Amino acid sequence: MAQLPSGNIDQVWKSVMSEFSSVRTLIPINKDQLRALLALIDEELEGAEISIIQALPAGDGKSWLTANPAIGRGLMLDVLGKRKEVL
Repeated sequence: MAQLPSGNIDQVWKSVMSEFSSVRTLIPINKDQLRALLALIDEELEGAEISIIQALPAGDGKSWLTANPAIGRGLMLDVLGKRKEVL
């Protein structure tokens, strides 16, 4: 597990700024605060990933996801996508 490098946070920041600007969504914080928010989200996601893996019972599933973090993140994205849709 790892957090995004600073350059990648900058890419996310630029993408968010562009997306919100294109639909004229007001961002009630300044650019530096938005970047800090994105970095904090990344930091907390790191903690959540670790907690999820640690909470899994020992066995093949845990070993599989520990050895293949990209698959675990993909599964998390699937769940997040459904949560976005439903909630």
